[in-house]
Amino acid sequence: MIPQATTKPYFAAALQYRNTGGYRHRASSRLLPGLDRLFAHTLPAIVILCSIGTVAQAAVPVPVDRDKAVAQAGAADASVARLAQLARNGDRAALLAELVAARDGHDLTPPARERLLRDGVLALATLPADSASRRFVEQLTTRPVAVRVWHSEGHEQVSVPLFDVAAAASSVLRQWNRAAVRDAAVDRALTGGPLVPAGWRQANASDVRVRGIADAVERLPAATLQRQREALARLAEAAPQWAPAIVPAAARLGDVELFVAVVRGAEPGDAVRALPKVATLADSTRALDVLRVAAERPAVASAALFEAGRLAQRDPSAVDWLFTVLGDRTHGGSAAAALARLDDPAVERRLIDVLTGTDDEPRRARAALALWLTGSAGAHEALRAFAAGDASHELRRQIAAWTAR
Repeated sequence: MIPQATTKPYFAAALQYRNTGGYRHRASSRLLPGLDRLFAHTLPAIVILCSIGTVAQAAVPVPVDRDKAVAQAGAADASVARLAQLARNGDRAALLAELVAARDGHDLTPPARERLLRDGVLALATLPADSASRRFVEQLTTRPVAVRVWHSEGHEQVSVPLFDVAAAASSVLRQWNRAAVRDAAVDRALTGGPLVPAGWRQANASDVRVRGIADAVERLPAATLQRQREALARLAEAAPQWAPAIVPAAARLGDVELFVAVVRGAEPGDAVRALPKVATLADSTRALDVLRVAAERPAVASAALFEAGRLAQRDPSAVDWLFTVLGDRTHGGSAAAALARLDDPAVERRLIDVLTGTDDEPRRARAALALWLTGSAGAHEALRAFAAGDASHELRRQIAAWTAR
C-alpha cells in the first residue's frame, strides 16, 4: 500500500493534470504534440518510484522506550563478560567466532545483539588485527542502526542510536591503522630509514599517519630520535599540520627550536596544546623564550601567559615578564590572572605598588584585577583603600562592584 500522506502531492498533481485536460497552459501541444501523452504514461511511474523511496525511508527503526531497550540489552551481560575474558586471554579466534555468531544469529533481542556487537568489537580492538578480524570489522562499519531510542534535548525529544555498532567498528579500524603506522615507523627509524615518508607531508593533523608517527616518537630510543631531528625540523617548517608528531619529539629532546617552529607556524589549537610541554623544559630561560614567541600570536597569547604563570613558580624572570604584560590592553587580563594564581605575598606587594605608584590607568586596572583575583584579605583591603583615595571614577566603580559580591 502506498502511504497516503506522503504521496498526496503526487496524486494531487495527477488529479490536476486530469481535471485540466493536461498542462497545456504550460506547454503548447501544438509545439509538443506528444507531451500530454508522455506525461499521462509516465506520471504513474513517477508516483510509484516516489512511493518506493518513501517505503525505504520507513525502514529506519522507529524509536522505542529507552528504559525498556536498556533492560533488554542487559540480557547480554554474561556474553559481554565472556568476550572481555577472551580478549584478556588473547583468544582472538574464539572472540571473533562469538561475534560472527551474534551478528548472524536470531536468538537475541535487537538491543542485546547490538550491545554484544559493539562491546565485542571494542574488546577485539585490544588485540592485534589479522585479516579475518579486520574483514569482519570493516563489514560492520556499514551496519545500519538497529535500535533507536528517544533522548531529551531541552524541551524536545530526539531519536538517537542505542548502540552505534558502525561507529565503534570505524573507531577500531582507525586504532588498528594507527598502530600499524606506529610499528612500521619504528622499524624504519631503527634501521636507518625515514621516520616520515616524503609522500605523507600533506596528511592533516587528524590523519592516522600523523597520530601513528606521534606514537612512534614516544617509543623510539632517544638516540634514534635524535638522528631524526633534522628531518623533523624540516617537516615542522614545511608541514605545520604535523605538530602533533613534532611536539612529543621536541619534549623528549628538549629542543627549543622545534617548539618555536610549532608555536609560530602550527594551527592555533595545536600551538596551544604544545605550550604545557614547553613549560616543562628543564631550561626555564629557554622555555620563557618560547612562550614569548607564542605570545606574539593573538590566538595563542592568553595560553602562553597562563603557562608563564606556571613557569613563574620556578623562575622569577617569568614573573617580571607577566608584570610587563600587565599594561597590555589586549592581554593584560590574562597576565593579571596568571599573577593572581601564584598566591605569592611578594607578588601581591608588587601589585599593590603598581596600583598606588603608577599613573598608567590600564596597568592600574589590571593590577586591581589581579589583587581581586588573589582572594586574600590584605589584597581586598588595599583595593578598598585605593578606591577611597586616588582611584579614577571608572576604577572606583569597578572595585565597588567587586567588593559588593
